[in-house]
Amino acid sequence: MNMLAREDGFTLIEVITALAILVLVVASFAALFTTSNASIFYAGEKSKALAIAQGIMEGLKQLPHEQLVLYSPFQEGVKDGYRWQLYLEPAEIAFAQDFIEGTIVTVVVYYLESNYKVKLSSFVKGPTVYD
Repeated sequence: MNMLAREDGFTLIEVITALAILVLVVASFAALFTTSNASIFYAGEKSKALAIAQGIMEGLKQLPHEQLVLYSPFQEGVKDGYRWQLYLEPAEIAFAQDFIEGTIVTVVVYYLESNYKVKLSSFVKGPTVYD
């Protein structure tokens, strides 16, 4: 039997083509996993920053309005490694031919080395008195 006449197995071209396709598929999945991990990390950081902002906002909402207006119109600090800023602005909102006096409370929390931020604002009804 002649060895050259047998056609068992794959040719070198077929093997190289199959390996090239396999490398492309594996590289695509590797890039996908890397991007997914980065997105999950950024989303986690944003969630932590948002939780801190909500905690600060809820703490301020628990205060009686008379105590809230005693705060300085601008404050800042650090909580759990995240830098935050608090802004208090007197405001009047028109409602049914009347004006409601109150304070706009804004909490800003910076994350990922201050490259990104989350911002929450809320209106608290009551008289405004600032220094």
